[in-house]
Amino acid sequence: MELDPDGHIDCTFVDPDHAGQGIMDEIMAEVKREAAGQGITRLVAEVSLTARKFFERQGFVWVRDNLANIDGIVLPNFIMEWKPDPFGTSVQR
Repeated sequence: MELDPDGHIDCTFVDPDHAGQGIMDEIMAEVKREAAGQGITRLVAEVSLTARKFFERQGFVWVRDNLANIDGIVLPNFIMEWKPDPFGTSVQR
């Protein structure tokens, strides 16, 4: 997973053989800590249908539907964002 200075998250992927082991939970927690340390107040990601539920569990909210063009192949995805909860509950409403 990559965190750009503007808060954009890219390259989110876990090998299917390791899915469901909490690896992405740990990585996302570290990305959120890193963002806070850099003063980044908003994270944004282009999220696949497969990954959407994970991002929702992480407190990301849907912004809009999107179409990603990857090497000439157009794939539907979603723009999602996360902002720290000012009350410290880590759940965005």
